[in-house]
Amino acid sequence: MAPAYDLLFKAAAETLTELAADKKYLGAQIGFTSILHTWGQNLMHHPHLHVVVPGGGINAANKWVPSKKKFFIPVKVLSRKFRGKFLAYLKQA
Repeated sequence: MAPAYDLLFKAAAETLTELAADKKYLGAQIGFTSILHTWGQNLMHHPHLHVVVPGGGINAANKWVPSKKKFFIPVKVLSRKFRGKFLAYLKQA
């Protein structure tokens, strides 16, 4: 796998796990499945991830914590954190 693709997966995984663990959003550990797509609708090169995330997670007391909102973490928060992580890893590479 290309190093940039590895960075996509790493940044996405860290973003989701860190924000989900924050009590401000969910306060729980989550699981997810990530799928790499390397093309867009027009079949041009457009690498991106699709991530399937359940609507909640398991807290420290081993109890299921359901998501409280339509999106369990606000999209702006997710996108800013992911962008920061991905760019930092890209600069390191």
